[in-house]
Amino acid sequence: MKDEPSITAALLASGRSVRVTPQGKSMLPLLDGKMDSVVVNPLRGSPKRGDLALYREPGGELVLHRITRVYAEKGVCDVRGDGNLGLEKVPIACMYGVAGRICRKGREFSVRNPLYLAYVWGWSHSRRFRKKLLKLYRKYQKENNAKKTGGHFYE
Repeated sequence: MKDEPSITAALLASGRSVRVTPQGKSMLPLLDGKMDSVVVNPLRGSPKRGDLALYREPGGELVLHRITRVYAEKGVCDVRGDGNLGLEKVPIACMYGVAGRICRKGREFSVRNPLYLAYVWGWSHSRRFRKKLLKLYRKYQKENNAKKTGGHFYE
């Protein structure tokens, strides 16, 4: 996250929503830090499968990833970035909030939007093909960047 982690966490702990800008590629193809942001609401109750959760990693960095499974009795969740293949186990106690709205290319929409929910459903059910889908997406992005830069690829 580009935002100051301690300020973001403090605002969420006080019950306020916070707009964060993702960094990196872990949430591609949904979120690109160059043009997208997410309004994170404080965590009220237990997180649910499919939620985009903001949590703190052991190194202190705030991370926004999708919850793939909740183990309420153990107090942990499996999380994964949409652009990642591996899972992480995160204690629910380390979670600060969940996404309420997403601003994509200047358009803001709720995480309850039917098109967004269709994306979440489709992406979560594409586990078998995700590696190939991500490879195709990255190839497309690389070619697109090369066209924009006159044949040179910059990452």
